[in-house]
Amino acid sequence: MTGSTIIRGGDDTANANDVNELLVVAGKAKLYSVKCYNGNIAARWLQIFNAATAPTDSTVVPLIVLPLAASDGGELNFPEGRIFTAGIYFCTAVLDVLNVKGAADAIFDATYEIL
Repeated sequence: MTGSTIIRGGDDTANANDVNELLVVAGKAKLYSVKCYNGNIAARWLQIFNAATAPTDSTVVPLIVLPLAASDGGELNFPEGRIFTAGIYFCTAVLDVLNVKGAADAIFDATYEIL
């Protein structure tokens, strides 16, 4: 499957569809881009893991982190794609490398390919 997109939440306002973590895909995949909106009044970090299940808080270090300002978003692009062997898992956290999840107020948008 190529060029799939997943979106959680529907706009740039906090709503019941917002989340603080998301399994994008389980299994080997290539990530091309990710956008994340942080609907919280505090800064957060987007953490990206090579995992097919939720990482245990504070025990697994993310492969990629992206700072997200309060009530703002961020974007990462990998034109050639970045390979994940176990799966692609996102979460928003209050710290950069420790997986201490924030409130469920994020919107994720990812473009990936299942390998």
